[in-house]
Amino acid sequence: MLWIGDRRVGRAGPGGVRADGWGLVAGILAGMAVAVAVTGAGCRKDTQLAGREIPHVTVRTVTDGDVVLDRSATAKQVAYAFLRAVRDDVRASSPKAREEALRRQLNLCAPDTIFARYEDMHQRSGSGYVDDRDERIYRVVDSWAPTLAHYVDSFDLAWSEAETAWVVREARKPAEETAGTDYVFLEVVDPGGDPNAEAVVQLTLVTESGYWRVLNVGFVAGQRHLTGRTPAPTSAPATTARAD
Repeated sequence: MLWIGDRRVGRAGPGGVRADGWGLVAGILAGMAVAVAVTGAGCRKDTQLAGREIPHVTVRTVTDGDVVLDRSATAKQVAYAFLRAVRDDVRASSPKAREEALRRQLNLCAPDTIFARYEDMHQRSGSGYVDDRDERIYRVVDSWAPTLAHYVDSFDLAWSEAETAWVVREARKPAEETAGTDYVFLEVVDPGGDPNAEAVVQLTLVTESGYWRVLNVGFVAGQRHLTGRTPAPTSAPATTARAD
């Protein structure tokens, strides 16, 4: 079992990746049922985040390492920097290092779109309360490293390799929409060498204020390789890889 801060990450078996704890994207909706304290008019605070410093995330130009991720950065470049931050999150040797890696992931997320999708879901469900914006975004992004943790060795490659091997597919959108959506696909391998645990990761990126930023992470169900077949993007990728 691998621990990331206060999160437990399960290892993959022959059936694929599993996770223990509340950190997975698949548990986000279920996480709405966790104990919360209702504060203010129609807004609730998550008691599990008590004591944590929750940043107010906005989209802006950021520097990750020696790479400037401004409006000219491509979806693939942002995905590369994001997955390096996930790798550093999983491998962090101290809470301070873990928080720094999480901060980098927050800097590369699409906060307004994440929260807008959540609000839309809430309105359709008819629930009377919504989560605090910053806490909701924090919890979503905080779940991404546990989701991908088993495969972080596959993120440990040079940009020149990722630029060639990773596949980007643009989503179709109505002509009146100005925001773009790109899907970045990459093959990942099981660190133990199990071919049945190989998978294809899908990152969904959208444009916010002219910047490419990460909206969602997951796996392409039933596909382990990109060779000869570009996956059809899904708006709700699987959050565990499984062998079919």
